Amino acid sequence: MIDAAAAAVGVADSAIVEELTGQLDGKPWIPSITTHNSTPNSLARLARHLQASCYIVIAFLSGMRDSENGAELHLMQHSAGSK
Repeated sequence: MIDAAAAAVGVADSAIVEELTGQLDGKPWIPSITTHNSTPNSLARLARHLQASCYIVIAFLSGMRDSENGAELHLMQHSAGSK
């Protein structure tokens, strides 16, 4: 059934067949988004970059600092263990 569906609709190397319109300096920012995890343009890799970028922006805008979070966690663990 899979082979029949592939023969009927075709198979592409990229998840997005349409033209990407996002540009940097007048050039497409990426040629295509692939579903193959081994490629730099894979959907999984781009999702991880987006997740990391969102974390950085939220941390910056909220004033969150990793060192402060670690110190607070250490104090909470210490106070919970002493009770």
